[in-house]
Amino acid sequence: MADQPNARNLDGNAAPEYRGTTLYSGSWALVVGIDGYQSPIPALQYAERDALAMSVLLPSLGFPESNTRLLLASKGGVTRDRIESVLDNDLNPKMGKDDRLLIYFAGHGVTSEIHGEFHGHLLLPGSLVHGQWPSAERLYLERPPSDALGMEDLLNQVHRLPPKHKLLLIDACFSRFMKPR
Repeated sequence: MADQPNARNLDGNAAPEYRGTTLYSGSWALVVGIDGYQSPIPALQYAERDALAMSVLLPSLGFPESNTRLLLASKGGVTRDRIESVLDNDLNPKMGKDDRLLIYFAGHGVTSEIHGEFHGHLLLPGSLVHGQWPSAERLYLERPPSDALGMEDLLNQVHRLPPKHKLLLIDACFSRFMKPR
């Protein structure tokens, strides 16, 4: 394979290689999908299906199944504490500085505007929106949602993890703002 000029080894059971050079010692993933929410947050139809499809695709991209954590709301256990625990207590001790981490979130996101500052939030099954759901006329919440995962909090948590490369794929309507780092 190394004799070919653009050869890549993405076997999910081996370290990813490019032109004979090992790119990462390990590949890790957290995949989250949420279809069901509490009113007034509208339900989604395909977020969990998309998350499941992503988890099936990842081994072909060099992410071993044993290193992928899939959290689906319909299976229970998608909470802020559970997501943080998977990252900090499950994956963190296993990941190294020469690894890569992929986080995929499919679900709702919202932005709140408080005192002229914008904050992004990923909504979880137990999240509560105080006030009206965003609309074309009113793009932002006036209060942050309860029991949501703040995007800035997630970015800070991911930043502290050891892998040299971290990719967050956020498939969420209305999320709008992720603070630049």
